[in-house]
Amino acid sequence: MICIISCRLNQSKEWEAHNQDFKESGLSKAAWCQKQNLPVHRLYYWLKKLSPQADSPTESKRTKWVSVNIPPIEEKIHTTIRIHFKEATIEIDAPFPQ
Repeated sequence: MICIISCRLNQSKEWEAHNQDFKESGLSKAAWCQKQNLPVHRLYYWLKKLSPQADSPTESKRTKWVSVNIPPIEEKIHTTIRIHFKEATIEIDAPFPQ
């Protein structure tokens, strides 16, 4: 277990250095990855994982709840329900209380 945590920390530190090197290089992501012999998707992953925004969700990603007051409706609802199954039909035509 200690080895797994240590290995992950080492990998994270290694990618922090890679990310810094990429940012200072002035190269495009594809060109830097080709030069380093790394897949581009791995750079994207680590740039996102180690970005400061990865720790806390942005305002647009947070769920915002809104309170809505709906006045009660005093009228009865009249509707028809039809259920068709093969050759049989069941029909209910009645007012429904709310």
